[in-house]
Amino acid sequence: TSEISQNKTDLFVLTKIKNYSDRIKKIHISNFFNGITNNINLLIEKEEGFLGELKLKVEQKGAKNLNIIAMNEVNEANDISLLSGAEQYIVARSINMALANMANFGILYMDESDGSLSTNNKNNFLPSLEHITNIIEPNQLFIISHNEDLTSKVDQVIDFNTLYKIDN
Repeated sequence: TSEISQNKTDLFVLTKIKNYSDRIKKIHISNFFNGITNNINLLIEKEEGFLGELKLKVEQKGAKNLNIIAMNEVNEANDISLLSGAEQYIVARSINMALANMANFGILYMDESDGSLSTNNKNNFLPSLEHITNIIEPNQLFIISHNEDLTSKVDQVIDFNTLYKIDN
């Protein structure tokens, strides 16, 4: 009667609130991934040659799954393992840097980020690194690398081979 009517009204209002809440969550998540996707593509666009033509799209596929789609003017890959080694590297590094930019604490740490690159792509690492630091703007950048060309571009080099002598 009147109590049942009030319960129906309350249920209707609570259902409306839940629906609005769900939509707000979806919009927030969508905006978050749009921000990451924009940063990823901004980081990729300065890469040399065909690598700079890559574009990424992150789609939410259900509550617990994401799709990372890589595309260029000709192809689209829903599985980034199908990309070349250099493309996989650029995608992974760009995702990592975009996430670092979202939670920027002023420190960027790169451990052998150029290690798996071909000689040609290693030569492009320094311009890419400059582009990355212009976007993320870290206060400090720590790079672990075997690339001798980096030593002329950094403030301080710590050569572990000279710090410790290993007797065989």
